[in-house]
Amino acid sequence: GSAHGLTVGSTYGVYPPGTKQSATGTALGEVTISAVRPFTADAQVTRESAAGSIAAGARAFESAHAFGDFTMPVEIVAPADAAAGQALRDRIEASSLRRLKLVTSPAPAAVRVYLLPARASAAPDEPVPQAGALDRPMWAAVGATGDLVMPLKETGDVDTVVTNLEAIAHYQRVLATDNPDLSSPLRGKVSLEILRKGSDGQWVAAEPDANGGQVVFEEKEDIAFRVTSRHDKDVYVTLINIDSTGAVGLVFPTPREARVPLAPSTPFTRKAELTFPKGYPFLDLADPVRGGEGRETMKLFVTEEDVTFRGLEGAGVRSAGQPKSALASMLQGMTSGTATRTVTAEDEKGGDWTTVTRTFTLRRRPAELPADAKKRVAVGSAIVSSTSLSGTVTTGLSKDGRDNTAGFATEALQRALADAGVTMRPVLSIEGASEVGHGSRGENDAPVVEVELRQPPEGYGQMVLAADELGVVSWSFAETAPATRGEGDPSARRTYRVPGAVPEETAGEPGSRGVIGLVGKKILTELIFPLVSPVLGAVGSELVRKLDATHWPYRVRSFTPDDYAVDQATTIDLEGWKQLRGRRALLMVHGTFSRTHLAFGQLPKDYVEALYRHYEGRVFAFDHPFLSEDPEDNARKLVSQIPADAGLTVDIVCHSRGGLVSRVLSEKRSELSADGRLQVGKIVLVGVPNAGTALADPDHIGKLLDVFTNLINFVPDSFGAPALTVLVECAKAVAVGALGGLKGLRAMQPGGEFTTGLNRPGGSEGQTKYFAVTSKVTPTEPGLKHLAYSRGLDRLLQGPNDFVVPAEGVFAANGSGFFPVAAPLVLEGAGAVSHTKYFANQRVRDQVLTWLTQQ
Repeated sequence: GSAHGLTVGSTYGVYPPGTKQSATGTALGEVTISAVRPFTADAQVTRESAAGSIAAGARAFESAHAFGDFTMPVEIVAPADAAAGQALRDRIEASSLRRLKLVTSPAPAAVRVYLLPARASAAPDEPVPQAGALDRPMWAAVGATGDLVMPLKETGDVDTVVTNLEAIAHYQRVLATDNPDLSSPLRGKVSLEILRKGSDGQWVAAEPDANGGQVVFEEKEDIAFRVTSRHDKDVYVTLINIDSTGAVGLVFPTPREARVPLAPSTPFTRKAELTFPKGYPFLDLADPVRGGEGRETMKLFVTEEDVTFRGLEGAGVRSAGQPKSALASMLQGMTSGTATRTVTAEDEKGGDWTTVTRTFTLRRRPAELPADAKKRVAVGSAIVSSTSLSGTVTTGLSKDGRDNTAGFATEALQRALADAGVTMRPVLSIEGASEVGHGSRGENDAPVVEVELRQPPEGYGQMVLAADELGVVSWSFAETAPATRGEGDPSARRTYRVPGAVPEETAGEPGSRGVIGLVGKKILTELIFPLVSPVLGAVGSELVRKLDATHWPYRVRSFTPDDYAVDQATTIDLEGWKQLRGRRALLMVHGTFSRTHLAFGQLPKDYVEALYRHYEGRVFAFDHPFLSEDPEDNARKLVSQIPADAGLTVDIVCHSRGGLVSRVLSEKRSELSADGRLQVGKIVLVGVPNAGTALADPDHIGKLLDVFTNLINFVPDSFGAPALTVLVECAKAVAVGALGGLKGLRAMQPGGEFTTGLNRPGGSEGQTKYFAVTSKVTPTEPGLKHLAYSRGLDRLLQGPNDFVVPAEGVFAANGSGFFPVAAPLVLEGAGAVSHTKYFANQRVRDQVLTWLTQQ
């Protein structure tokens, strides 16, 4: 019957009684199996040498085995004309093990094998996004959940792909094997319990985790398995482990152990220690982090007779030998797809049998982070240390780590990262962090965490994005010089210093969130990106220039009540310049990480209508790049687009770095245009770094990125998703040391070449009138409060500020003849606003309108 491996449709040659093997006898005929029961089967005579020659007592040898549908359905997803795809199909069809069968959509497939092209990034909706960026085509195989079931393989390595697929088919069949006889006396009579040590050192049944509903163990933790039989006679037990890679191994009995029967009501216990299987998880070649969580399955086979299952051991790769019993033969027949035995009368033993299956989750063991630089903790492949912070460190690739990372980055940030060719790799999380000791600290005496990561593969850059308990974001860049493309030791490491300050407050209601969610722990995520973009070229100064040209190109645009808050606007052409002639016009100039519709989109429509009426429709705006070109470059570009005979006079409302562009138009107009095509009447400077901002210093560029990313996060409607793409690209430039390409940001550096040249004595004093708006923000939102503290902004910016620009620096004397600006509007206390929210403030809008409309 089925316990002996018989299947409907199999054929047997029938020989005279006493025949030892089919080759030595003359067949009496042939029979075909027509029905199979647990221990017996029916057969029909299909051929007979003489009528009645087949009779009881004859010997039967299997001549053709009918396996049924034991094969694993595999779909190959590759272009129809791809030679690699056809080579894999041919190799599967030629496989002698016959464990696989090819299917095409919409037929269900247990495994799909994708031929992934070389790609600079992987969006969430692309095939196998976890494979990330690829510098060459690769095979990627995923199961029904979309998880990789084997490592990525070279397109020419079809033999290994097929071998692994056959191994997967093997362990899946072992996993699914069970006695189909529902009336089996053994069914339900033997239990398998998973045990763990209790606090008193005694073994107790492992209970499911309250959060995930699964039994969870940590690597290196002791584990035990208890088998208890309630059957009325002795049984033999075999315990098999199927690990996270699909490898099958015997836990009991080991090759050196004698098999002994298990008596009724006499529990048997086997202890073990848990370790992660080598090669898990199956991640792409650009990922230096090993897995944090895997699924382990224990399968117990119970038989009434002594049956060996040693032939299944190592079946995650290939079978180790030929089984010698009916039951084991059935198992191998189901999993290997080949006939492995000859059925004889002596084989008809084995009795009743059953199986019991238990699963549990295996996780990397969390590590305690001691406040001692000499005690470096290895978590996965990361090495963590701190002299001023302690806590529990867990690898980021556990299920919880993946879930936190999913919440850590919203769709907007994930899209920005994908658009920039950046792949996220969760590294670790720190729970229960507390500040201790007096070791090395960062800004504002806040603790730092040092994290060492493996150097990325050749052709890739690396940086770290972290979030703390309140979701405050920090960008971190390697302290060691990054290797140039094509160079470097693949075993080398890079060190990152990540802010580790522990928030004093807890977060309130999530409310309207931006790029980061409330995570409740510190999370560090590695960001990997190719050093060459297929669109923008090599990451560096030239990429920054192309980035500006691609995402933030020059444009002189309309600014009407209907289009001021959208990117789609009319470009000012020759006819448009003519309409701006005559009486004074109004020019709007945005700042860093912004665009006209982002910077001024907070203005109410009726307010824009009021401006439009006052200037009789003569309102326009200037979009300009801000990374690769300084404000003087921007100003020259604007003037070059104004017709020589325009005779244009403008008032200007400007924000942030846009104020430096506006000052150049006023203070250097004779240098920009000798024909006087542009005159400037009034300039309203809103949050302008006239004395610079320390965040633009090369040593603090990372903090500049931190501040803007967090403002987008914690302050609703602040610039938004479009700015995230530029922030990510800017971070890539910093990561590869291309600070020279950030000329536009460095123009805001206090005491730098640009600010020193602009704030010189003299100028056109008296010809343009300046007004100023500034803010001394005192944040109340827990995340923003912690941002200001942990980055030491008050100290760094030397006093009150709006998170980006020192309040005094907007209007105070700086060496220029236009300063100090008289009677500035200074927002303080409850009325203060952050750098990105000036135009959402009613008081600011009212004052700006008053200044513009007064004579």
